[in-house]
Amino acid sequence: MKHDRRVRLSQERVRPREEPGQASAELRCMPAKTVVTIAIARVGQEAAVRAAAQPFVAESLAEPGCMRFEVYQSSENARIFVIVESWASQEDWRMHHEGPVRGIFHQKIDDAIVESKQHHLDPIQAPSASAEASSKLIH
Repeated sequence: MKHDRRVRLSQERVRPREEPGQASAELRCMPAKTVVTIAIARVGQEAAVRAAAQPFVAESLAEPGCMRFEVYQSSENARIFVIVESWASQEDWRMHHEGPVRGIFHQKIDDAIVESKQHHLDPIQAPSASAEASSKLIH
């Protein structure tokens, strides 16, 4: 049976709409550490993972240096969960990764998860306007 309900377990952040090509200072500030985790729940354990994730999101967002912490559940396969997290520094992420909030979450879900893989991401940034202008002068 296809799970057609998209679940987003995060706090919405509303930003003012900007003109094309102009990013706010908040958007220009890139996090030092972004991690995406993809986890697959055991059959029948989807609700347990979802229930454990809700307080984990709120508690993680309250940790020092947490810039983004969201948990998603796939709308196509309810067993798939994706965690997207961004931290102000490598040290902030390490403290979270080794800290009690994450430890408690994993105690609650370890038996409910079949597979989990973390992906540490590096940003790909658009060239700055000055770099773009310089490259046009060269060509």
